[in-house]
Amino acid sequence: MRLVFLALVLLVLPRFAECYEVSTHEDLVRTASRRSVGDQTLMEDLGLKDGFRTTIRGKVLEEWLVDGGTNEDNFPRFLNHFHNPLASNWSEAGLGGSVGQSAVLWAQNPSQSAPSWSWRDVRQAYLDALTKPMIGDRDKGFATTFEGLGRQMHLVQDAASPGHARNDPHILFNYESAIDGLRLREASTFASWRDGAPDTPGAPDPGWQSLDGNPLAPIAIARLVDADRYTGANPGVTAGALIGLSEYTNANFFSEDRIFTENDANPQSRFPFPKRSSVVEQDVNVQVGGATVKRRYLVKAADGATGYRLATVGFLREYHRRFGLDLGRFLETPSLDEAVYRDYAERLVPRAVTYSTALLDYFFRGRLFVSGDDVSMAIRNSSDEPMSGTFTLYYDDAGDTRRPVPGASWTGALAPGGRLTDLRVIAPTSPAPKEAGKYMLVFRGALGTESDAVIGKQVAIESVLSVRLLKRKDGTPIRDTSIQAIDRTTGEPVTVATTDQDGRAKLSWRPGRTVLFIPSVNVFPMYWAGGASFVMICGCGCGCGY
Repeated sequence: MRLVFLALVLLVLPRFAECYEVSTHEDLVRTASRRSVGDQTLMEDLGLKDGFRTTIRGKVLEEWLVDGGTNEDNFPRFLNHFHNPLASNWSEAGLGGSVGQSAVLWAQNPSQSAPSWSWRDVRQAYLDALTKPMIGDRDKGFATTFEGLGRQMHLVQDAASPGHARNDPHILFNYESAIDGLRLREASTFASWRDGAPDTPGAPDPGWQSLDGNPLAPIAIARLVDADRYTGANPGVTAGALIGLSEYTNANFFSEDRIFTENDANPQSRFPFPKRSSVVEQDVNVQVGGATVKRRYLVKAADGATGYRLATVGFLREYHRRFGLDLGRFLETPSLDEAVYRDYAERLVPRAVTYSTALLDYFFRGRLFVSGDDVSMAIRNSSDEPMSGTFTLYYDDAGDTRRPVPGASWTGALAPGGRLTDLRVIAPTSPAPKEAGKYMLVFRGALGTESDAVIGKQVAIESVLSVRLLKRKDGTPIRDTSIQAIDRTTGEPVTVATTDQDGRAKLSWRPGRTVLFIPSVNVFPMYWAGGASFVMICGCGCGCGY
C-alpha cells in the first residue's frame, strides 16, 4: 500500500510539492522573524548591531531563515510534514500512518536524510557559530543555524494547514493553493490575516514549554504542534490557549477529503470533529461573478472554535428536500469554497505566525549576565529556567581567530537569577586579543527541559590591578594618594584612583600595555607586567616624605 501511495505522489509531484505554498511560507517566516525576540538577542547579547539584518555569507540572516522555510518543502522532505494528533502513538502520526514520519519526530530526528536539519543539528550549528576558530566557519555556523530554524518554523506552520493535521495529502486544489492565490490577488487582505492575532488571546500559552515531554520527541518544541491535550472526545479544549497547533486545526477545520468523517471506517481518515452536530445551517450573501447571490453554509457553532463558515451545504441538498429523493442513492456532499477558505485563513494564518514565532523565541530564550572584573567575575542566569552545564570564555586575536581563554571554563548549576561568583580570568597575552577585555561567553548544557541548549553572550570584562602603598619604615598605609594607570601606547590615562585608608586602590589595567604612575612618588612611570596585585613599599630617600 505504501508503494502504491508513493507512486501516486510521484505522478502528481508538481502539484503535491506546492504544499502552505512556498511563497506563503516565505511571507509567514519573514513576519515571524520580525516579531521574534531573537533579533534583539543578537543585537544585545552577541554584538550584532543589525540583528537579523546582519549579512553573513552574502545574505542577511533573515534571508537564511526564509531559505530554510522554502527549501524544507523539497522532495522528499515534505512527506514528513504531517502530524495526526489523534494517532495512538506519534510513531504512527505521519502521513498515512507510515508513509512519512510525523512532523514532530522529523523535527527532532538527527538521522534525517542528509543534510540533517534536526533541532539538535541546528543547536550544534549555533555552537559552531559562537566557538569555531576560523571566522569563515563561524559564519557558516550562523547561516546553517538560521536556515535550520527556517525549516523548523516551516514544520510548525504546516500544522496550521488542515490537510497536514488530518492526514490528507491534498494533492489537487486545496486550502493552501487557495490562500496563496488570495495572497497574490488581495495582498492587503492576506496581510490583515498574517498580522492579526489568534482567535484565542495569548495562544500559544507559554505553558507549552513546561508540559511533560514525549520520549519520542522530548524537546519541548513538539508541544507547539501537539500538546497531547485533545483526545478526540474533548474538542472544547482546543478553544483554549494551551493547545498544540495540529490539535486546534484537526478539531476545528476540514480538509478537502476529510469532511464529516467521524464515522469513516478507515482509521487514517476518521476524525470525530467537526461533526454534524457541531454546525448550524445559515444563508449568506456572497459575490459570484460580480453578482450577489445567497448561498447556504454550515457554520461552526459548537465543539471548540466557533463563528465561521466550515463548509457549504451540498449542492444536491435542495433537490433532496424538494423531491424527496432517496438520500442513499443521491449523496450530497458539503464542499469548501473560497468563502470557507477565507474564514479558515482568518483563524489559521495568525496561528501559523504566532506559533512559529514562539519556536524562534524558544531557541533564543537563554540569557546570561556578567558582572565584575577579571579578579572577581560573576555569571548570572538571567533566564526564566534553571541551567546546568559549562560556561566557557573565548576571545578573538588580531587575525580574528577565536580562542578559548586559558583556565576560563567553569561548570555549574544555576537557578533563575542564580550566580557563579568569584571567578578569576587571566587576560590572554599570547597571542594578544584583537580588542582587550572583549570576550564571548558560551554556555552549553541543560536549560529547563532542553538537555543540550546553547547560549552566547558577548561581554566586556575589565582587567584590574589592585595596588597597595605602604611605608617601608613601619608598614603604615599611604592614604589619599593618587595613582594612575596609563596606556603606554597612547599615553592616555586608563584610570585614576586614590588609595583608601588601607593604602589600597583598584585600577583598570590593560595587560602588556599599561604603566603605573604615582605623581607624588615617581619621577618616571613604572611598567608592571606581573600579576593582578602590586605592593609598593616606599623608602627611596627621594624627599617624598615616606
